[in-house]
Amino acid sequence: MGWTSAVGWALRAKMGRRARLLRNDDRWGTYTARIQASTLRTLLRHAAGTEVGRESGFGDIADLEQPVEVLDAYRAAVPIGDWYTVKDRVARMREGAEPDVLWPGLVKRFAQTSGTTAGDKFIPVTDEMMRSNYRASLDIFASLINRGVPLGRVTGGRCLFLGGSSDLRTDANGIITADLSGLVTPLIRWPISAVYSPGPEIALISDWPKKIEAMATLTKDQDIRMISGMPSWASVLMERVLEITGKPTIREVWPNLEVFVHGGVRYGPFKPRIGSLVTGAPDGDIPVRHELYPASEGFIAMQDRSDDPGMRLLVDIDNFYEFVPLESVGEDGRIPGDARAYTASEAQPGVRYVVVITSCAGLWRYTIGDVVEFDDVPGDLTGNGGTGPARLRIVGRLGGG
Repeated sequence: MGWTSAVGWALRAKMGRRARLLRNDDRWGTYTARIQASTLRTLLRHAAGTEVGRESGFGDIADLEQPVEVLDAYRAAVPIGDWYTVKDRVARMREGAEPDVLWPGLVKRFAQTSGTTAGDKFIPVTDEMMRSNYRASLDIFASLINRGVPLGRVTGGRCLFLGGSSDLRTDANGIITADLSGLVTPLIRWPISAVYSPGPEIALISDWPKKIEAMATLTKDQDIRMISGMPSWASVLMERVLEITGKPTIREVWPNLEVFVHGGVRYGPFKPRIGSLVTGAPDGDIPVRHELYPASEGFIAMQDRSDDPGMRLLVDIDNFYEFVPLESVGEDGRIPGDARAYTASEAQPGVRYVVVITSCAGLWRYTIGDVVEFDDVPGDLTGNGGTGPARLRIVGRLGGG
């Protein structure tokens, strides 16, 4: 092993306590409802002086004694919304550099995403959300520890991160707009940067075919041991690497490839193709696949068990979640503002829900649009009931953009 194996050993030492906490299913089954209730109260207090906080009485709501009172009052004051309900305020924040609108102070980063019908969206990314995403990224390594992955061996080679352009566009007011991957690239700091591929220069490329070509040319001679990215991107890169090298399988190019961290889309449709590329057989696979549920609005969940495709809801990184039954969605693909919503502890396994987030970036009861089902739900505020930590699967998406 090279010296970079020490990066993995350091990560294991740093994340050991967190890994032990994450594998304590009893704790998460018992305390999730209380953690989420505390998160909501904290978010309301923090934003009490903003425009939306003053209009909706966040300060008074946060001062209510009982968590149930806080949640009921919050739901009564803030209807469920989506991009259409926040876009004018976001425009004032991004184009006019107006502070204290949805979140305290001036929000200086916005993630640009493309909707199917709503056009481009610009999602606020506050300092608090950057910290939330950073904590979630560390949880990836904690979860891999719990799955028995030797981090020292993985970081003995290169970790390849596939993402959009890391180019940042800054306006005259200092407001940055970029692809989310561009905003979070600064989180890749030393010592992780010592094993990071493809590096900042290639990461800046916005033209996707050119980027694939550059990555394939670079990584064909690297010892890639972990890949992180969407399955569609990974399969395109692997195909090009095999074309350049003339090798029949990725296993012959990257013999130490051990971990594939993926999210964004369902893996099932890609599994035969990636299996064939890696091993030569459709039923083959990368030894460890670790599924994530990231979104521009927040890092929502990730897989935490080898034998379970369900992803654990990340309940303690400063975002609050509700879930609206799919049957509540209107013919226009939108959720009525007064639709009945459920917390993770109020949800039922096997029922299809649309995810609604209240985030540490100033999105208040915002519809993400993903449809999920719970495999396990946590206990109530007293710790009673439930079947374990909140674990869910993505089963679809609303068609409204």
